[in-house]
Amino acid sequence: MDRKPEAMSYFCKQISLFSHVNDVEGKCETIQHILAEKQANNERESCFMLCQMRREIAGEEGNDCLQVDLLS
Repeated sequence: MDRKPEAMSYFCKQISLFSHVNDVEGKCETIQHILAEKQANNERESCFMLCQMRREIAGEEGNDCLQVDLLS
């Protein structure tokens, strides 16, 4: 049984709790996984939102490596 869509839906509902997570690198990595899934499904609006979110998170940290990784 493929429960991936159900798991993805549940995870996306939890995204509002991201502000309580202190691991910036982990946040960016998590968003990248969601972004890959949205790209595979050709969900452009979601991809745009996730890219903006990831850029903001990387910028908050001020970590140049994170910001460069975001561009690649």
